[in-house]
Amino acid sequence: MRKHILKTGLILLAIIGIMPMVCLAGENATTTEIRISDTVKVEDCRPFGSQCKAGPQYLKKPVVMNFEGMLHRRILIGEIYAEGVMSTRGKPSNQVTRDWYVGADITVLSGQAKGQKRKIKAIETRKGIGHYWRKGDDKPTDRDFYVFDKPVTGIDESLRKGLRRFAGTKGANPHHAMGCLIEKNDLSFGSTSSKHAKLKAGMYGFVHDDLPPSTEGKSAIWLSSEAGAKALPNRVHSTTLTDCNRVYKVSFWAKAGSAGAKIHIAFEGGNDMPSEDIALTSKWKHYERSYDLKGKFPAPKAGEPLKSQLVNLMSYIGVSSGKVLLDDVEISGEGYKNPTPWVDELVEALRLFGGANFRKQVTAGAGLSDYFKLAITQPAFSGKYNPVPEERRGGVGRPGIYDVYSLCEHLNMEPWFNTPGTINVEEIDLMMEYIGASTDTPGGKLRAKHGHPKPWIETLPRIHIEFGNEIWNFGGGYNGPDHWKDLITRAKKSPYYDPEKIIFHVGGWATNLGLNLPIIDHCPNADRLTVAPYICHRYPGNIREACPTPADRARWVIGYGIDQNITSSAMQKQKEAAAANGIELSNYEMNHHLIALGKKTGEFNATKKKEDTKLINEYLPSQIAGVAVANNMLALLREHHMRDQSFFNLTGNFFGLKLWGGVLRASMKPEECRYRPTWLALAATNHGIFGDLVTTSHSGENPTFAAVAIPRSGGKKKKERAPYECLWSYSFKDGKKRSLIVSNLDVMKALTITIRMPGKVGSKAKMWQSIGKDFMASNELEKPEAEAFLNASEITDFKNGYTLTLPAATITTISWIEK
Repeated sequence: MRKHILKTGLILLAIIGIMPMVCLAGENATTTEIRISDTVKVEDCRPFGSQCKAGPQYLKKPVVMNFEGMLHRRILIGEIYAEGVMSTRGKPSNQVTRDWYVGADITVLSGQAKGQKRKIKAIETRKGIGHYWRKGDDKPTDRDFYVFDKPVTGIDESLRKGLRRFAGTKGANPHHAMGCLIEKNDLSFGSTSSKHAKLKAGMYGFVHDDLPPSTEGKSAIWLSSEAGAKALPNRVHSTTLTDCNRVYKVSFWAKAGSAGAKIHIAFEGGNDMPSEDIALTSKWKHYERSYDLKGKFPAPKAGEPLKSQLVNLMSYIGVSSGKVLLDDVEISGEGYKNPTPWVDELVEALRLFGGANFRKQVTAGAGLSDYFKLAITQPAFSGKYNPVPEERRGGVGRPGIYDVYSLCEHLNMEPWFNTPGTINVEEIDLMMEYIGASTDTPGGKLRAKHGHPKPWIETLPRIHIEFGNEIWNFGGGYNGPDHWKDLITRAKKSPYYDPEKIIFHVGGWATNLGLNLPIIDHCPNADRLTVAPYICHRYPGNIREACPTPADRARWVIGYGIDQNITSSAMQKQKEAAAANGIELSNYEMNHHLIALGKKTGEFNATKKKEDTKLINEYLPSQIAGVAVANNMLALLREHHMRDQSFFNLTGNFFGLKLWGGVLRASMKPEECRYRPTWLALAATNHGIFGDLVTTSHSGENPTFAAVAIPRSGGKKKKERAPYECLWSYSFKDGKKRSLIVSNLDVMKALTITIRMPGKVGSKAKMWQSIGKDFMASNELEKPEAEAFLNASEITDFKNGYTLTLPAATITTISWIEK
């Protein structure tokens, strides 16, 4: 018999109307026999991780403003000449930008002049051919030419041949599509956030010769009364992610810039929120104020949609009279219990997810050293191709490396911090010291300053390092010859490098052989080629006619994911090419990517048609979509040995599409949590991934389903698709500990299985199952009640030959100990 456990850690199970977790099969039921072997398919497997794209609102201290100037770093892809480099991407920049770049540092990253450092003397207009030219588009056009202050050496002009898309292709110009790193620190100016764009000339400015006595910066801001009481708005927290019923502390340095100056502080979002005018003195003074917001945010009402009940907590700092000088502002929530910089609710969501890694996405603009700094000391940064220096607005590197590492240490996870793509080779030394050196090195001292004197390599299970994020997509990095290889070579020569604990990933994309195979050639010393095999980027334009029902469309997407990621010859080819260099594949992002119908349209190619958005949103947050993602990741592990995989993303949507985020509403009260079915399916899966993956085989019924054979682009031409198995099984073994994970991809039918095991088993086993009220169930905040759940139970009559029936669109994990 089975014993239900009415607890989950993820979703409270005492919900009326939930489907039973499993049905015991009757004696005459048709069954599929799943036989588990001792044959190892993949060694040393790890549960699937998740990643964090968003920033400060996850942290206890979400608001930090220091008004520092800007660090600018940019990777320039171009054609190298002795006297300079011609940009082969982008349009010519304006004169303001050209003037601003004069004097910036530029370092050649690849080719014959690699490692040579120069200054930018000027930017001129010259004729040149772009990097990504296609047939018929190879005519010279106006481009920026960055003139060096003195020529670089070693350029052999006799090698300048015809152009090709990828440098290194036979017959290509070896000086074309090379990388250069531009760096300029513009700290003589201050900066504000783009959130403060309503500030206009005359309302604010920056001072550099009158600063607080303890600041580490070089800038403070002045605000006039014209800036108003809401001059500096900030979203502090959201009741979506944390309980805002707590004390918030506001600290800052300020002084009066005129007689009678008063600074104004206010909060909005809850009931009867506090505000205060503070009279300032003529000298810099440090202020701390605590505001008790307990009881100001009502608990959500049961049975009503959550979306309309969740609010943002906003803070405003401004001027009520006179002129104010302000610096080093921090706002933090008090009373959290966990020791990390993150709010309790997100820590708990990750704990219950049970992932092995946590990836922090970083793109470009900053140096790596910026992410080592405490937030209050960070300059802003920018990596735009054409920076607008007069605005002085850029991003900040939060959460930083310490934030991510301390979270992972607390949860025994593996940090996967992808550095800015604009990292320079010297910064890799600081990285290795920060990870593994004693406190008498610069990196070790910095780590100790953060409150962690012990080397991270001694407290974290493993550490992942990746350079940039999708630099082929967002720019801000260079994946051509030399650069990544040189960074990895330098790191692996460090005395603090441990090959068992430090993993270097280089980023490609899905099954794009044209992109990925050259990266493997350029970086033979990498440990992983990391790809993102998203499931299905768009529906065919005729999807409504070809697949008229939700079940038809679900089958089409599931089959597409299997074709693209699991049985794809391209995936196998890049796996083999990587393996030839001792490199494994990894998966830096996984989810659906369904954003449009038919041809590419709209921003980021996302649909802007309401009827298309509605159709897509019907499937994306569904129970079967969650099972499909988890099953794809398991199959990628089994078939392509992807042991390091990360789900995208912790939270979020995409241009009105219910895409990517797993945590919809976080709370310390399980009954108030909302997680997408994908999050729940992966949580169920993670209970069963450990040790080695061993093979399984199916016999008996082993049912299949068919997907409509229409091409991705729509139209009448059809590609025949073989039937897909409904049941997918995966088994793991670690000593005497065993598990079996089974996906039922049938959207309508419950299917019965019988388990055959090689060893003796006891009578007890644990079981976790991701299940919905039906295959289209979702937990979106617009719904008054959750429809998809993670159930936990105990089996008390487990045995070899155990038979059970799995409801449609479920993923089930069973774990037991052999005798």
